Amino acid sequence: MYSKIKTASLYGLQPDLIYVETDISLGLPVWNIVGLPDLSVREAKDRIRAAISNIGCTFPAKRIIVNLSPAGIRKEGTHFDLPIAVGVLSALDVIKKENAQKFAFLGELSLDGSIHAIQGALPLAIGLREQGVKKIILPIKNADEISLVDHLTIYPVKHLKEVLELLSDFKLVQPYCSNKDIKRRDKHSNSADFSDVSGQEAAKRIFQIAAAAAHDFLMLFSLLMV
Repeated sequence: MYSKIKTASLYGLQPDLIYVETDISLGLPVWNIVGLPDLSVREAKDRIRAAISNIGCTFPAKRIIVNLSPAGIRKEGTHFDLPIAVGVLSALDVIKKENAQKFAFLGELSLDGSIHAIQGALPLAIGLREQGVKKIILPIKNADEISLVDHLTIYPVKHLKEVLELLSDFKLVQPYCSNKDIKRRDKHSNSADFSDVSGQEAAKRIFQIAAAAAHDFLMLFSLLMV
């Protein structure tokens, strides 16, 4: 039984698309996560096992291998909890594979199946969008932050049970839309933004980095007269 789920990894501000490959086969019960996971990702095994059991699903006593591909990129962060859990449930056919493959997943799991907010959600979401991902399931506490990303549909959830319900018939679920964001966009719909600036990629990159980390910055313009 095999499944493949999309998520992302973050190194500094550089996001990478990551595929969570899960294979469940007969054999002595063992669970390994490979693909350069750090300690927080390796510890996900205990959180995921408890979360799946506490939502009423039987955790398999089989040989489970989870590969975080590409294997040459170091993976860190608790946001891998949800995609790995979905990968296990998808490999067990608890979740329809064809539905799960339409989304990317981000989220930290509690032992009871609750889904907690994650760090670095905004650059992760931007990176997924740049890799062609159009739909993301993520923690509800990150929803307002990610709703600022254009051309991305988000589905915020509070619990692993909601993910199962959403993926059973996701057409009935309405995507998230922030009222605050609508008002802000309507108010500034005719305002210029960086998309109107031609060139100056280095300066725009500095602004993005400063905004992502909530840093102040000072710009000095030098006018050269010829």
